[in-house]
Amino acid sequence: MDTNTSKLSYLMNVTGISGKELAKALYIDHSLISKWKNNRRPLSARSIYLKKIAEYFLSIERISGQDIIKDLLTAYDPQVDTTSGEALCSCFCRWLTDPKMSPHIQVPAVSLLHSPQYSYEATYKVYTGNEGRRIAVIQFLECVLSMPEGQQLLLVSQEDMSWLTEDPYFLEMWKEKLTKIIMKKHKIRIIHWVDREVENLASIVNQWLPLHMTGSVESWFYPRYSDTPFKMTLFIVQNAAAVSGMTSIEPSKNRYTSFYTDPVTIKQCEWIFNTLVSECRPLIEKYSMKRIDKLLNKFIMEGKIRESSYFYGDVPIFSSMPRKLLEDILIENQVDRAHVEQCVQFHQQLNESFYENVSKYHVRHIYNIEKIEQAAKENSIYCPELSTIAQCDVMISKDHFRQHIYALIEQLNNYQNFEIALVTPPKELQSLPVNLWIKQNGIVMAWPIDGLPFATSTSELTIVNAFYFNYDNKWTSIPRICRNKDWTTKQLLMLAE
Repeated sequence: MDTNTSKLSYLMNVTGISGKELAKALYIDHSLISKWKNNRRPLSARSIYLKKIAEYFLSIERISGQDIIKDLLTAYDPQVDTTSGEALCSCFCRWLTDPKMSPHIQVPAVSLLHSPQYSYEATYKVYTGNEGRRIAVIQFLECVLSMPEGQQLLLVSQEDMSWLTEDPYFLEMWKEKLTKIIMKKHKIRIIHWVDREVENLASIVNQWLPLHMTGSVESWFYPRYSDTPFKMTLFIVQNAAAVSGMTSIEPSKNRYTSFYTDPVTIKQCEWIFNTLVSECRPLIEKYSMKRIDKLLNKFIMEGKIRESSYFYGDVPIFSSMPRKLLEDILIENQVDRAHVEQCVQFHQQLNESFYENVSKYHVRHIYNIEKIEQAAKENSIYCPELSTIAQCDVMISKDHFRQHIYALIEQLNNYQNFEIALVTPPKELQSLPVNLWIKQNGIVMAWPIDGLPFATSTSELTIVNAFYFNYDNKWTSIPRICRNKDWTTKQLLMLAE
């Protein structure tokens, strides 16, 4: 705010109230308003009009349903009781007459409220088609990245996601900017609309898994499974910008996306989002890596359901090794007895779940052949999941790794429904720094390979089966030779020798 500009002038600018309108409300001459505005007669704390001015602006804000003045007063006096009209009025009077420069919210000087007509004028930009949506979203993300850290983003999209997925270059840019937003300590609250075709759903949620593991993302789903005639998209950064869109007959051509920066519209968008959240349920649950035992226990309980499953990881999971081998590894790493027992307990429960399923249902593991080959050459390799449970670094020696490989070969020979694919994963899997276990009709569990502080899970049926459908397709897209038992066994034997 310019030091030569009175607070009353600033307030009238951001609310769109003219001098004539204020004079009429106070029953005074317009010239007095002009003197107050231009500091030719500073507004005094003893003025009989001071409280009337405060009450007038607060009444206009109540009619509009916005919080422009509340935000301003909260910045001026963080202790003010915003639920009390009297406290707000008193604080407003102090702010108006405080000779010192005071904090204020950053809002553009445009007409936001127009009290006699209860209307305002604002400009916004409209983009057309899928390409227009991408341009608007990039502008939105750039706006977020230009802001100080700690902003709150609110995201929801019911529309088809062709605008996001049809352009590989844009998809990579989207991921990159979201990662930068997380690194800048911004927070994201997202409503995933799960009532979609399963073949389109898993790949979308897949992209969010690593972001959820940073702890900076909260996600919900709307528990209504019915056709919605009008499907919308809202991307909001609180108090700064909003992008909105609605489905159309031909999205690629006739999709319309609006970009807003006026506070009134942004607040309305926030209200819509918060109304939806109030009816939502958590979609992806986060677990601190220090308490991954809770996640494993949840998986074990869900895993009692007899069903097929997929596991994807760089190298074999610890639950596929014999118990004696696990104990030897933990003892070699000098893990204390309590944590050894904890690791063994989870190993036993996971194994029981494995053997219960594998007799009748497919249990399929997909390993990164390049990572396994690299691990086989190392003298020791780091085991992140065992390290987390044991709460100390657990290294697997070359000899123990070889024993684990031989155990996998034995399981391949003994169980017809246990299969392993050794592949160089497609790009979308290589960029996914997680281990992923999916039980059809049960649960999806993901934990980071390294570096991220959280693991996640979801048991929402549509999402679980979308993941299963996605990985079932990935499995059948793997060349038969790479999942043939004889070929896989031969490759594993070569690694173990």
